[in-house]
Amino acid sequence: MPTMGEGDMPDTQALADKLRAEGWSVIHADFSGDLQTASNKVDWTQIDIVDTRNMRGSLTNFTTYSAILDEINDQIRKQRRAGRVVTTTLDDRTIKWLSNKSDYLKKLEDLGVKIIPTTVISFQKDGIRDNPVSRRSAAENIYSKLVSSECDNWVIKPSTSALAKGLRFIDVDRDTGKIVITVTEPRQQAANDDAHQVTTTYEDKEAFIEAMAEYMRLENTHDGRFLLQEYVDNLETSAVFINGKAHYVERPTGPSHIAHGNFGGQDIPKPKKDIDPNIIQFVDYIRSQLPPEVISAKFLRIDVMQQAGNGLILGEIEGAGAARLWLGEAKGAIKNYTEMLKDMHAANAKATKTLGRVFETRAGGAGVTIRADVSRTPTPPNVDRKAANG
Repeated sequence: MPTMGEGDMPDTQALADKLRAEGWSVIHADFSGDLQTASNKVDWTQIDIVDTRNMRGSLTNFTTYSAILDEINDQIRKQRRAGRVVTTTLDDRTIKWLSNKSDYLKKLEDLGVKIIPTTVISFQKDGIRDNPVSRRSAAENIYSKLVSSECDNWVIKPSTSALAKGLRFIDVDRDTGKIVITVTEPRQQAANDDAHQVTTTYEDKEAFIEAMAEYMRLENTHDGRFLLQEYVDNLETSAVFINGKAHYVERPTGPSHIAHGNFGGQDIPKPKKDIDPNIIQFVDYIRSQLPPEVISAKFLRIDVMQQAGNGLILGEIEGAGAARLWLGEAKGAIKNYTEMLKDMHAANAKATKTLGRVFETRAGGAGVTIRADVSRTPTPPNVDRKAANG
């Protein structure tokens, strides 16, 4: 029996078990770090569906991650040129567009989308090694922004990030007549709730700047860019698009103030009728401004929230894992997900006979799953629409 990659989504094993119970085989191959694994470990003539489940690979080395995506896409194109139908939930262009938050937030803001107030902090890289002088200058810019602003609560994170990797909360206290800055590193939910975060307080400017310069050295995943954003303490609503249809999820935060299940947050599906019409209208406008390949992605998630004095704002947009956010809480989730993938491929291929093989990638970080069923012709999927669509 193959082993799940470390840190896989909690529903992945259940998904594999469901497929095995239906007579499918499940094989895991890890693509992380090796540009030849995609062609050496996978028989691409046996792949029908490419399902990207998360983007953890970008958190280690985005250059390698991007090259792996290019190789996977080359293999998909070869199969399509040979006349085979390969369905993708996210193509490489969409993944790359969504990978750099500073780029897409700026583009959408220029198009009239109100985004979470964001300052891009960057330091120049000196070849492979970063430049300590420029990194210190960037840390000084963080300090200047914090002390000159009226906002006291902030978040900083790498521009290319996921799963709260590299995220820090920064709080500024001016009440004593001097600047005291507290930096909090959230931790994934542990059995001991007291372990959900690590906090450090800086009363000395120089100590804070040195700490921020070191933080950027350790957490830089790509090009030295970080997002310094105002912290919005309000309920996040996610619009989850599955094959173009919107579903809505409210996401209360956990003790770490992060709307993610790994940090104690919750995903609560809500019927569309219970969602503020202004949120629906805002989400629709955001989606209308996205590139065509992003709009057409089978799975997409748009996170919005209300900021006091600023109205509705865009937090971020995700692709990988978007469907899990909805289906993970819905009745019959695993059955719905497996049937949904087959349904998508049937519509894409306009096929009535063999559907079968599914390739599930966690693109360069958490492994790859190949599911094969070449021996039977599945019956038309019978998805519980009410459970899936709320």
